[in-house]
Amino acid sequence: MGTDGPSFWKCWRSKFETRAKYNEVSGCVESIANNFANYFSEIYAPNSIERAAALREEYLSMSNYFGFTMSDDHVFTTELVSKIISEIKVGRAVDIDG
Repeated sequence: MGTDGPSFWKCWRSKFETRAKYNEVSGCVESIANNFANYFSEIYAPNSIERAAALREEYLSMSNYFGFTMSDDHVFTTELVSKIISEIKVGRAVDIDG
């Protein structure tokens, strides 16, 4: 049984080759990702150091709070959380006693 060369390559290209498709957003084609990043970086700017200090003082001054007080031993970063999550062993049972 022979193969049809053009049909084979047409099928191959449809499965494994993709052509770049550009969509226009706000009149821009090449800088869509940059426009997206700039827009959200302006809207969702992180808290300032002053705001973080004010929130900490408000937390510490709460007289009706019945939880643990914050100390420098309880500080964690996104890097620490990422490291802990990446080291989680999947497919293992939880140690209830530990």
